[in-house]
Amino acid sequence: MGTEATRTRIIEGAAAVFGAAGIAEATVQDVLERASVSRRTFYQYFTSKEDVLAAVYDGWVDELVQRVGGMAVSGSEPVDVVVAALDTWLQQLQRDAPLSIRMMVEAARHDSQLHARREHTFDVLVSTTDEAMRGFLGARVDPLVYRALFLGAEGLVLHLAERGELERAPARLRRVVGALFFTVLGSHDTLPDPPRGEPAGAGDEAAGAGRSG
Repeated sequence: MGTEATRTRIIEGAAAVFGAAGIAEATVQDVLERASVSRRTFYQYFTSKEDVLAAVYDGWVDELVQRVGGMAVSGSEPVDVVVAALDTWLQQLQRDAPLSIRMMVEAARHDSQLHARREHTFDVLVSTTDEAMRGFLGARVDPLVYRALFLGAEGLVLHLAERGELERAPARLRRVVGALFFTVLGSHDTLPDPPRGEPAGAGDEAAGAGRSG
């Protein structure tokens, strides 16, 4: 089996283990057994459980950012873009649950290795949203507005997941998050401008430049 194929198999095995057992409870041995690789082979590609977890998380968010980013530059109307992006996000969350929820909880912890990656993901989503909104509406809004929307949406997902209600309430979540975004789109002319002398989104990009190892 080739190098990349072996690495992919380990990542997929780790994703299955983290989803089934939980991130804290999973061990490298669990990953070895699930991926059918030796400990020596595992350490040729990853340094620890945390290292392979970062690879699983990166793959998940990269897929999400790529799909949402493609919609933002599609030339569709803002409302259509928001609805499609929201549906894509919720579908990916539900498709990969409980792993997706466990990674969100882990990444929200400030002492987690995933936290810097989470911040970078928000930076990219904020920048992408800002660029799309300026193109659609000619509006320049303080990027903290978009960041607050994404953080609020994440918080609602975790709130429902903690209570075991996420699978039963996708339509409700879609309506609520959609209402938040549509309210912003509908009142963009009254929202705060970016800080004077700073391009929209620049502060977020500088704060999260690059992923940590």
